[in-house]
This record gives sequence, structure tokens and C-alpha cells, in this order.
Amino acid sequence: MARRERNQYIFYEDPKRHRGKGVGRAVLILLFVLLLACGIFGTVLSGNISYVRLPFTIPNLPADMEGFAILHVSDLHGANDANLLAKFQKYIKNRTWSCMIMTGDMIGKNEEIEGVLALCALFPPDMPKYLILGDEDPDYLIPYPHENLTPFPDWMNTLLENGVTLVDEPILITRGKKEEARLWLVPEELYHVDLDTMQWAYEGQLKQYEKLENLTPAQEAQKRVVTYQAERMARIREKLGQIRDTDLQFALTHVPITEEEAKAAIQSAGNGQLQYRKISMILAGHYCGGQWVIPGIGPIYIPEIGWFPKEERVSGMSYPGGIPQYTSPGLGASGFYPYQPGRFMNPECITSIELTSQMRAN
Repeated sequence: MARRERNQYIFYEDPKRHRGKGVGRAVLILLFVLLLACGIFGTVLSGNISYVRLPFTIPNLPADMEGFAILHVSDLHGANDANLLAKFQKYIKNRTWSCMIMTGDMIGKNEEIEGVLALCALFPPDMPKYLILGDEDPDYLIPYPHENLTPFPDWMNTLLENGVTLVDEPILITRGKKEEARLWLVPEELYHVDLDTMQWAYEGQLKQYEKLENLTPAQEAQKRVVTYQAERMARIREKLGQIRDTDLQFALTHVPITEEEAKAAIQSAGNGQLQYRKISMILAGHYCGGQWVIPGIGPIYIPEIGWFPKEERVSGMSYPGGIPQYTSPGLGASGFYPYQPGRFMNPECITSIELTSQMRAN
């Protein structure tokens, strides 16, 4: 039997083993470069603003509503970033809208309103600016003693004084010389609540406070909130009687409506004219476009949904229960994603929703 000879050179290295190490090293370097490139690209991409123009067809749209344009933004989360505002201003230059609608989490948990005020200041003072609040916004009614004698905190009063309209009841927008073209902005929650029970409860509480003499500061604050809520219920009931069958209804919600929720709402009777089947469109926000996104695949993880959800659950157009819903990808990043700080591969987004009666080709 032939004996395998040992190599006589002490420092000899097997060429095959050398090639194996070289290939492994090259793969590691390539992976590192790819990750670095993705990180840089994701950071740069997420620092841009995506501008979405969305023509929205409504059959039998009143002629005076043709071209009515809504600037839809959401989820600023109190950011007051000069670079973001500069990029925002670039996209809105030489463009006009009929109104701006903000669908929640614009303020942030610590009452930071400077970013919203700076955003609103980019537009003409007479351009209507509508706001609903989100789950990460602070409470807008204060049932305990505070410096001002209104039911609102100072930050809300400041927004109201600067031309922002809080949408916690139906708001009517009219167009045309005779104001015959009518569009209602409606808080989505009003399609579900029992107005009779709520009004009865608030009015009952108010009567109890009115019986008391020498109210404490805490009781005075509580009475202001209850008074506001009782009067709000009365205003809502009055406005429901003004809604016509031909009016457009845009429901505003922070958290997008799911298929199951829409189907359940459609089956319920609703509040008179406020019935889900009469909604022209739902506007929502909340998910910040998924926060971290893989191009071509979509969002990675949504805490309340799970891994790799369908993109229409998180942003863009969807049709829960057959009702058109547009979910804004948002302008900021949410603490809702504990392990996904900031935005990755996911640029901030503003959307121009333009009403038209013209059918679009697919």
C-alpha cells in the first residue's frame, strides 16, 4: 500500500482551504456592504417626502364639488423638524387645496403643537384646516382644575385660535352660489354611538351639578366638561336633521376600519342619516406606513396585526365592506413600534385627494 507523504514544508497551506476562507471572507464583506448600502439608502429614502395624487371618482358628484381637493396628512407625532417642513413646502409650492384634513397623532404625547402650527402656517389663513385626535394624542377635555376656564387644555385653545377646527361633531362644507353642493366631515365613531343614551347621561350629570352650590374647583372643571359634552350632543342631533340624502359624507378616523368592523357597522341601523352605507370615503392614519418597510414586500411587523401584513391594511386605498378607505402613510414615527424606531425605507407622505365625477381608466 502506498503511503501518503507529509509535506516537508512547515509553512505549507492547502490551496483548497485557502480558497474556502477567501470565498467566506468575500461573502461576509459583500453582506456588510449590502447592509450598509441598505441602511444608507433607507435613511435617505425615509428622509424624503412622497407626494401622492389620488383622483377619487364619485358618481353623480355635484358640479360645484368637481375638483374639490383635500390635502390629507397624519401622524406628525409632534415633530417640529425644519428639514421636514422645508421638504413639505417644496411639494406644496404652487399647489392649492380646498382644505387640509389631519387624521390624528399630530400632537404627540407631551402636547407638542409647534410642528402642527408651523405646518398650518405654510398655507393661507383662510384655508380650512380640520383635525381629529389619535390614540397617542393627549386628552382634549380636562375634567380637573387648570389655568384657563374652558373645558380645553391650553394647547387645544392655541390650535383653535390659530384656525384649526376640531372635528368632534359633523362639520358641513358647502360649495356653489346657492351652497347646494354639500360635504360633511363626520367623526367615524358617531356611526356607532347611541346618541340618545349619551345625551341623556350628560344632561343628567349636568342637572346634578346645577343643584350644587359653592362648587369646588374640581367640580367646576367637571361641570365645564359635562356642559360641553351635553351641548355637543345637542349640536350633533341638530346637524343630523340637516343631512340630506344627496350630501357627501366623509368619515374621519385615526385607526383604519377593518373588514369585520365595516360589515358589522353596515348591518346596524346607525343614527338616522349617519349610516355606513352612505359614507363616500373614510380617511384614516395610525400605522405610519408600517414604519419599517422592505421594498417589494411591504411592512415588516405591526404589533396589533402581526408579521408582514397586507399593505392595504397599513396604507393607501382599501375597501372594507366595499367602502373606500384611504389610510395616510403619515409624516412621523410612532412609539407604537417599540423595536422599530424611526422610519426605514418608508418616506413621509402627503396625499392630495381630488374629487371628480370622471371615471378613471385602470
